Amino acid sequence: MSIRLWIVFLLLSITNTLWGQELPDARELLERSSTFHDPHGQWETYQAELSLKETRPNAQDRYRTISIDRPGSRTVIFQDLDSLTVLQGLDHGEPIVEINGIPGATEKEVRALNLSRNRITYLHNYYLYLYGLPMKLLTDTEGEILPKVEQVTLMGEEYWAIDVRYSGVIREHDWRFFFDPTTYALKAYQFWRRSPTKDGEFVLLEELETVGGIRHPKVRVWYLNKEKQHIATDILLPESVEQ
Repeated sequence: MSIRLWIVFLLLSITNTLWGQELPDARELLERSSTFHDPHGQWETYQAELSLKETRPNAQDRYRTISIDRPGSRTVIFQDLDSLTVLQGLDHGEPIVEINGIPGATEKEVRALNLSRNRITYLHNYYLYLYGLPMKLLTDTEGEILPKVEQVTLMGEEYWAIDVRYSGVIREHDWRFFFDPTTYALKAYQFWRRSPTKDGEFVLLEELETVGGIRHPKVRVWYLNKEKQHIATDILLPESVEQ
């Protein structure tokens, strides 16, 4: 075989494989990743309390505890706001609010502490989505998983990536998920709003913390897509426990 033909053959091989591995389709990659993060299939019966430290540049650190009870259809968020201990969440789709252990909130408190039904529902969906990844992608009827897996580079690291398109509940967003090609661990995700500005964010995932049998990313570092500006870091604290 001539050197030129050998080079062509090599380049064609590289486009379809990574370090000798065949690229799976998107759903197969998601199944492998879900097995890595949830080896015993516990997400559907997941019950745990996740303690989070949320840091923002030039702002005070925030601490939240997220109680997730999947069988009981209940998600509760505990947080100290303005010297008040606030509980908010959804119980079988209905909002629940407590302030300093007292059920309910006045209209003034709802406005001041952002405790509207829409906000509570948003936080419920937000935390279930992020902490249910990647398992949730296999059962999420709102998203269209594009079948192709691509070999890509992000922040100098090689990943396998898939694309998911959302319409409706998570607005008009395009998402990309990045996986370790050896362990299939979810390592990053990125989204763009389907708008003229196409603004959005990407999140790098670092380390692992096992809670309730699921290997969650311990650290999530958030950046703006365009400026690559760091905007937040969320840390899953070791006191998180299975209920």
